[in-house]
Amino acid sequence: TLPKYVRINTLKSDLTTVKKAFEAKYKFQSMDLQDFSPQCLRAILHPGTVIEDPHISNVLVFPSGTDLHTHPLYLNGSIILQDKASCFPAHVLSPHPGSMVIDCCAAPGNKTTHLAAILNNKGKVLAFDKDPKRLDILKKMVGKAGATCVIPRCLDFLRTDPQDAQFKDVEYILVDPSCSGSGMLQRTDENSTTSVERLQQLSKFQISILKHALRFPAVRRVVYSTCSIHEMENEQVVEEVISQVSDRFEIGHVMPHWPVRGLDTYQHGSLCVRMSPDKTLTNGFFVACFERRNKLSIKKSWQTHAGDDMVKNNAMDLSIEDKIKNMDFEIGDNVVGVHERYVNGKVNGKQKSMVMTFKHIKDSTSVSCCLPSAIRSTTMWTVSANIQPELAKKSACRKKRQKYKHRRKE
Repeated sequence: TLPKYVRINTLKSDLTTVKKAFEAKYKFQSMDLQDFSPQCLRAILHPGTVIEDPHISNVLVFPSGTDLHTHPLYLNGSIILQDKASCFPAHVLSPHPGSMVIDCCAAPGNKTTHLAAILNNKGKVLAFDKDPKRLDILKKMVGKAGATCVIPRCLDFLRTDPQDAQFKDVEYILVDPSCSGSGMLQRTDENSTTSVERLQQLSKFQISILKHALRFPAVRRVVYSTCSIHEMENEQVVEEVISQVSDRFEIGHVMPHWPVRGLDTYQHGSLCVRMSPDKTLTNGFFVACFERRNKLSIKKSWQTHAGDDMVKNNAMDLSIEDKIKNMDFEIGDNVVGVHERYVNGKVNGKQKSMVMTFKHIKDSTSVSCCLPSAIRSTTMWTVSANIQPELAKKSACRKKRQKYKHRRKE
């Protein structure tokens, strides 16, 4: 038996509200990431206890056998009964609010509504499914969850044209195709003997739909997942596809702290994650992430015009550099401007440079920018920290006060 997992639908509620609704019957406990193990979880998850999941925010772990189908929060869509493993794909994809996302095999809609919650309904989720009946189920779930950014489409994703203008802004794609379902606990026995022929057919289909997703011109991240335990549907699919697109994509390191990795008999297996009833107390699942290779060159030049002491040499760490590469930022309060210039007087696109100027940079979290999409693929970037005169004046006054205090002490 597995614990009962519940995802808080942040489009309708939040952790504080849900806690208040359950506090009369349950005691909430947290678990540190480093302490996670099936044994530890079983030891503290006794009747009357709820654990806040350490890996995925807004996921709660209830004791096995808990029935919440008649609870008001479930009936009004504030909580969604979804296995933890099923929450991984949307969590790994992590689309930026305001972006366009495709869920290519969307029904019945658990992952679709999770994507909408991550977007906070800011952006679009194009939800494809070719089965009208399954799509009707998705529409009901989307309506119940209040996922207004979801656009259901009764269409085979493989029939879409990646070059169509309506998909020019698609940056994130979730590929959770049909599979053997051999990881689902209630179907483990009947699928454990799935024929090799059947697995080969499924693998061929999975490869085709994953390759199709990677053809969208603006896509930056594609997450591939299955509820299967068979390597033919998991690691083999990933290795086959990456061997054909390695000039444009690479396999991202999915959740480095997750204890169960893909099979190490494959080149990229350790970068993927697996879940299973015995090792993670979830249904069996597999998740891999394809990241677009970014050819942008970022020059770490900190051009400070005043107040050098306010700009740390290590202000731009690797994570921030990666985020700038991925254009994950919006214009923030610290940004003075983003302007274009040419290097060495050349007008060639590859010689073009963008300068992002900031009022001040206290630490790496202060860096925020919005980069024009027209030149994303051919631009070199320079970050410029421009301390404004009033800030420099304050810095100088502070130095004088410190110097004066020091003299008085002497």
